[in-house]
Amino acid sequence: MRFFYGWIFSIVYLLTGLYLAGLSMEFESSRLRFGKLTYDDAPFLIALLNSEGWLNNIGDRQVRTEEEARRYLSERIFPHYSTQIGPLIIRLHETGTPIGTIGVHVREALPCPDIGYALLPEYWKQGYALEACRAIIAFATPLLELKELCGMVLPENLPSVNLLKKLGLRFEKEFYYPNDPELLHLYRGKIPLDQ
Repeated sequence: MRFFYGWIFSIVYLLTGLYLAGLSMEFESSRLRFGKLTYDDAPFLIALLNSEGWLNNIGDRQVRTEEEARRYLSERIFPHYSTQIGPLIIRLHETGTPIGTIGVHVREALPCPDIGYALLPEYWKQGYALEACRAIIAFATPLLELKELCGMVLPENLPSVNLLKKLGLRFEKEFYYPNDPELLHLYRGKIPLDQ
């Protein structure tokens, strides 16, 4: 019987992956547009992965050249498009300027999918992160049949802590993500979130 349920889960996971892989994942909010990253986004990715916010709150990915950025895209970004929503590029609606990335990620070590985002520093404190999070939650909820959403954050990253609270997620516990020495805080909320 256990084999049967494992087999069913594998088929559902495969079908979900085929479904998600076929989606354009393009949508928009009032000021922002969202879509899959491409190799053309390599210069932007270099800037984002080496920005102050990324380095301080996520970590150094050792991506400095376009070749390294393309490898990062092919190994760390593109494979996710068949199993989760994102990471997607966030662009300003009017100009198409890339300002960050966002995604709803399914991680084995977490009790529910988690929302993750990063913006270039020049786009902080303008409401873009909150707008992007609300837009991706609305987009991802029916596709992933979200019942709950998590967010993990360094406790000292107060802007992200406050954003998770604005989204309706509540502190659940301190924890260590596997193979990561940093103490993190886990926030969690039931869908629909109290926004």
